[in-house]
Amino acid sequence: MRRQKGRHPLGDLGNLTRSPTVRERLRMRPTLAMTAFLLSACTPENPAPPPPLPKPEVTLADLKALESKADALSARLNLVQKDVNGLVLTHFDDATFNPSSKGYSPVVTPVGTFFIELEKITPYADGQRLTFKVGNIQSIDYRDPTFTVSWGTRRPDISDADYQTAWPAWYGSVRTKEEKTFVRLRAGHWSRVNIVVSPATSEQVGYISLRMGVETVSMPTQ
Repeated sequence: MRRQKGRHPLGDLGNLTRSPTVRERLRMRPTLAMTAFLLSACTPENPAPPPPLPKPEVTLADLKALESKADALSARLNLVQKDVNGLVLTHFDDATFNPSSKGYSPVVTPVGTFFIELEKITPYADGQRLTFKVGNIQSIDYRDPTFTVSWGTRRPDISDADYQTAWPAWYGSVRTKEEKTFVRLRAGHWSRVNIVVSPATSEQVGYISLRMGVETVSMPTQ
């Protein structure tokens, strides 16, 4: 049986394995060129690397400035810690006021708790007269209490920008005196107490602290 001319003995399967003819190769060239063009168009170009960052130049002056700032922060932290410790140690042992204070503060003594209010400040000779109201919330009377008053310029606030320099200046301005009074503190009543601090201007009583001690008890006998 003769095979047909031009037909592969394996049929169509044989045609799949044959090499392309010259004419077919010529037809494929535009297609390959188009594919290469499309691939090159879809492939992003490599971006140029960013310029290198400039290296920071740290001089000896910069290091000294940083060291100075660190020392200043450390000193301020020590002052804040000292201020906080002082507040904790004197909690309710004294009453603290400024000229605009309103209301009373409790003061704890060995014999009981008293309420103290700064009523007014008035000039007196070369100083200032401080008028306090002392409230005896006990059920017995006390006589002749002793007061310890401290006064100075306005106490700086921790949030103040110049707190580091202002705190030592304020602390150096504080003066203290002790004064025994001859006042009867009646049970359940307010009693007025006047204490003169001198020499002192109105600016030098921006901070006032008061402690008290009572040793004499007055009780009726039957």
